[in-house]
Amino acid sequence: MNSATSNRRFDVLGAALRGKWDAIISFYNFQQMEPLSDIDSEGDNTNVLVSSVSGDTILHMCALCCQTDIMNQLLRIMPAAKRLLSVPNRKGNTVLHEAARTGIVEMAMLILKKEVDGGGDQVLISVSNLNGETPIYWAAMYGHKDMLLFLNITATSRRITSKFTSPSMVGPLTMRTDGSTILHAAVLAEFYDIALEIMEIYPDLASGRNGDGAMASHLLALSPSSFKSGTMYSRQYLGTTLFVLATKVVNIIYTWIPIESYGTHDRLQPESSRKEKFGHYFRWLCRAFWRLPVIKIIYNAKLKHSYALQLLWKLLEKDYGQWTMTYDDPPLQYQHPSTINNKVLERPIILATKLGIIEMLKEIIEMYPESIEVTDEEAGRNLLHLAAEYRHESIINFLKSSSTNSKRNLDMLVVGIDKDGNSPLHAAAKLGTHKPWHIRGAAQWMQWECVWFQRVKRLLPPHMLIMKNCNNQYAYQVFTETHRDLRVEGERWLKEASNICMFISALIATVMFASAFTLPGGNDSHSGRPVLLKNQDFVPFLHYVGLSLFFSLISLGMFFSIHTAPFEEHEFFLRLPLRVVFAATAFVNSVTFTVCAFFQTWMLISGWTFPLGLLCFDIGLASVGVVFIAELFPDIIVGFISYLLDILFI
Repeated sequence: MNSATSNRRFDVLGAALRGKWDAIISFYNFQQMEPLSDIDSEGDNTNVLVSSVSGDTILHMCALCCQTDIMNQLLRIMPAAKRLLSVPNRKGNTVLHEAARTGIVEMAMLILKKEVDGGGDQVLISVSNLNGETPIYWAAMYGHKDMLLFLNITATSRRITSKFTSPSMVGPLTMRTDGSTILHAAVLAEFYDIALEIMEIYPDLASGRNGDGAMASHLLALSPSSFKSGTMYSRQYLGTTLFVLATKVVNIIYTWIPIESYGTHDRLQPESSRKEKFGHYFRWLCRAFWRLPVIKIIYNAKLKHSYALQLLWKLLEKDYGQWTMTYDDPPLQYQHPSTINNKVLERPIILATKLGIIEMLKEIIEMYPESIEVTDEEAGRNLLHLAAEYRHESIINFLKSSSTNSKRNLDMLVVGIDKDGNSPLHAAAKLGTHKPWHIRGAAQWMQWECVWFQRVKRLLPPHMLIMKNCNNQYAYQVFTETHRDLRVEGERWLKEASNICMFISALIATVMFASAFTLPGGNDSHSGRPVLLKNQDFVPFLHYVGLSLFFSLISLGMFFSIHTAPFEEHEFFLRLPLRVVFAATAFVNSVTFTVCAFFQTWMLISGWTFPLGLLCFDIGLASVGVVFIAELFPDIIVGFISYLLDILFI
């Protein structure tokens, strides 16, 4: 290769990288040279006319840069363009791979049309890269539905595949060398609309396993965020964020936002009943509302959850064994034996129970009631064991629902014993590392652990409560042993918090006590009565001072009782939570009335009358309210109400 040719090649590469496509077109229009003249007989493509670090040709560059028009012109003016289409880069990717990555169907049409021109082999659509990935696989992996459908239609028309009429030929198109199929790729990337299309085209891929032995159902069960129960739109997450009201509004919008059923494009009704007849202008306003960026995020989330649920239905309809039976069935015919490791994975219902995907659990049990008896491979734990160990309240509530089947299923699950002799109560007694309540502070965590233990305890018959495991331990002994460090940490946290709050309460009480005898305006020198006694704002001042003093002393006593509590395990169940809430409420009230007393004093001294004084009063009260709502309401009030309801209806 001479120096002039080399310089010309680097000029073409530089122009492509700078986006000077007109110069490239001019170069090929006026240069009389064969683009593939330097490819050696062994297929080495390192000397192709234009090559980047990864070995891309000029057509690769066009595809990567989404230059469809430039691609069209190059395919017409380059003498050996058809041969260049089949040249892979160093990763084995052809130009059609790159076109599939971009999702531009028009570009793929140009490439395949050029391949057909002049006759010969038409294998570009079935060429795999070094990982065994075909252009169809890339279309699924990168979430390009139109490209996937186009390539499938093209492959079908060329008799490359015809919906599993020839399994041995379908495998190379839809499966990677490690056994991962296009369905695995779509589910792993959470492109569930594409996964639904794949299920329509290649339904038998539902039974395909990747190199780890996982089916698409396993990957779906490992993605809690693909369902409502695993996101902030679920009711169980209320109170876990800073602003409860904002979270509640988001949940309402999520509930009422309309979505479409994939494939039918019929408008689904939201979870709550809706009126079907709306005026024209109201419907227009609704459509405009759904297009807001924030609403669009919620809409996309709900759409993903809907598609995931529809995909679950299709997977449930397809294969029985993966939901209930053990994985002793032989691999599919189109799978090469070397790609399957014969690993035994947990069934999807076990994975869904561990991760708290209540939607998947309900659908599986509804379609296959016998799946309620499934146990995990590791320790022989049933669904109640797992729900108790991983603290999934929604699953416990579902298992103990009032229906006849659920009651019968629960009676069977509560007497279950795993391989280590543990009952469901032993599972609930283990601390572990899973904390689904999103709570702050060791003390609050210990409170919820006590409630959870009592909740599972109420489900079991009396004879199960006195059962020992293989380590000769009762359930309460397991609870004491595993929660020892958490109890100590909770005790330390409560004492530190109570010390700080006692100091502030004492300070407020001292100031308010002094304010009761050091009145604004002073006292009359003859009668000793307050000078401002007849002022209409004086009596509210005395009320605020008295209330602040009262609540500060109450909070001081309550925090002192917390500081001197014995901090035994049973104390965290009800006594300590009640004391914390009463102390915190009294503390906030004392701060609020202190601020009110300050503004009332300001009004008395300055002589402000009703309008301006009331405005200042409102500002002061609102400032305290913001602190109360933003900081204490989610952590204490909402959490405690939920906690109290759990105790009352345990």
